[in-house]
Amino acid sequence: MKIQKFLEQYANRESENKLLKTVILILAIAIILEGFIVAYLGFTERTIIVPSHIDRRFFVEGDKASKEYIEMMSRYAIELISSFTPETVDERFSEFLRFINAAHYNKVSPQLLTYINEIKRYGISQYYIPSSYTLEKNTITVNGLMRQFAQDKQITDHQVTYKLQFQINNGRFEILTYEKIEQNT
Repeated sequence: MKIQKFLEQYANRESENKLLKTVILILAIAIILEGFIVAYLGFTERTIIVPSHIDRRFFVEGDKASKEYIEMMSRYAIELISSFTPETVDERFSEFLRFINAAHYNKVSPQLLTYINEIKRYGISQYYIPSSYTLEKNTITVNGLMRQFAQDKQITDHQVTYKLQFQINNGRFEILTYEKIEQNT
């Protein structure tokens, strides 16, 4: 009788152990699968940002970004380079240089430093009113009206087009080249 009871207890423990081993195996597989899912989501994360001063949604995802984001960043970069006074030109241009891709920085920086010296020497102030944006692949073209003043007198009033070549590098908007095309009216 004791042997029979012992065999039943042994069989119950064996069944219980098999059940526990199966549960542990299922949990281990679930944890590994969950790890892969979390890693995948970490690499393909999409962040939608809607601060109060932005009137539309945009996204940045790895090396891709929405058209709205590119237009917004281009508008900001163009504003930095095109609207200034002799007192603000240093700060605005240095902030613009933060957008320049490191490989192109040495080409753009000396041009801007020469332009800064000219602006300060002649006391030039200017502002730019963009009227249209055209996005084609990795180039955005901004058309608008530019007005320049020197010592409180308007010296120019003409259409200007800015052409920016850019890339999105790990979610960061980077300018590769920019070109200012003036059309005298």
